[in-house]
This record gives sequence, C-alpha cells and structure tokens, in this order.
Amino acid sequence: MFGISWFYLYGVGGTFYGLGTYLCVRAGTLDFKNKRDRRMYTATTSCLVLFAVVHGLFQFVLPYVE
Repeated sequence: MFGISWFYLYGVGGTFYGLGTYLCVRAGTLDFKNKRDRRMYTATTSCLVLFAVVHGLFQFVLPYVE
C-alpha cells in the first residue's frame, strides 16, 4: 500500500503519455524523421523517466535510510 500512488501515477500517466504520443505520430504532428521533433520527444521522455526515478527514490528508498 506504500507505493500504490507511485504506480498509479506513472502507470496511468504513462499510458496517457504513450497514447498521446501515438496520436501525435498518427496525426503527423510528431515526425521522428525531423531532428527537432526527435530531440524534443527524447527530452520530454527523458525528463518523465528521470522524474519517476527521483520520485521513486524519495518514496521507496529514502524512508528506510536512517
């Protein structure tokens, strides 16, 4: 029960992020052949993953450190 919020946040949020990415690629708004679009997608995805890792560190690891 301790980490349910983390799994919910990144599970549901990640699903919406993936769905939004799929819809953008399908609509032609996000083109992976374009270097600028690729760089922006990499930056946003990297930030999401980094934030999830740091959030997980604070929620799962640091409460047990004395």
